[in-house]
Parts: sequence; C-alpha cells; structure tokens
Amino acid sequence: MEDLPKLIPSMKIASQQIREISNSLRTFSRADTAEKVACDIHKGINSTLLILKYRLKSSDKRPAIKVFF
Repeated sequence: MEDLPKLIPSMKIASQQIREISNSLRTFSRADTAEKVACDIHKGINSTLLILKYRLKSSDKRPAIKVFF
C-alpha cells in the first residue's frame, strides 16, 4: 500500500510509452498496400527514433547514444 502512490504515475508513463511505440510501429510498418503511396519521411524517422529511444539509453555496458538532426 505504501508503494501505490509511486506505482500509479509509473504505470501512466509506461502506458503512454506503450501507446507511442504502438503508434510508431503502425506508422513504420505501413506495408499494407502494394501500391506506392506518398509518405512523410520525417514522421518515419521520428517513429523509428521513438522505437529505438529506449535502446539508445546508456547501460552498464555502453554510454548513451545521442541522435542529432
């Protein structure tokens, strides 16, 4: 019960991250048509970076990776 006030904000953040990743995956995988369609390359790049965002953070084995554009 003591940890509950801390858990709820963490769960909200995690839910938002899942939503963002899910939307990015949908944008990234728009391969549901065989025809060529116009796309916004900036959205594609942003979606890819969002998917990779958590992999780019530092770990005990390597430093963080920063992407500038």
